Amino acid sequence: MIRIILSISFIMGLVVLPAMIVHATDTRSNYYLYEESQLSFTKCLRYEALESQAPLMLSSVINVCKVFHFRPDGTIQATISTTAPNPTEWCLDAASGLGNDGDLIQLSECNSKANQIWHLIDGRLRGIHDKCIARGEGDKAILGSCEHGIMWHPEVWTQD
Repeated sequence: MIRIILSISFIMGLVVLPAMIVHATDTRSNYYLYEESQLSFTKCLRYEALESQAPLMLSSVINVCKVFHFRPDGTIQATISTTAPNPTEWCLDAASGLGNDGDLIQLSECNSKANQIWHLIDGRLRGIHDKCIARGEGDKAILGSCEHGIMWHPEVWTQD
């Protein structure tokens, strides 16, 4: 299912209605989050441990890719494992809670606050203050301008 979101901008007295495509994810499914790339390999989103303030990173090592669950409230939950991905109470979170450029994307207890709400729009995960998940130093996932945001390709997890 694809939804169209319209936002209104006023430019020199004209009303401009840009359309953004929202790619719906099935809240009954679990997903790997792969970076869209023209290269022969892509990077995926991963974390080291299921714990508070665990930073999210991009990795080109396929066997460390993690599985995520998109909840109806807009939060994205980390799952326990890649073989039996049951959702946890840990969600993707923009660290400071204020939506500043450069905020680390980390795991934090799910609370459904604005810094944990994400929408997959035009291939980018948009969050607080309409900012996106971008690549920081050392492949850390950070909050930043959507112009520099990572293009994501969610792939449905299936039992091997």
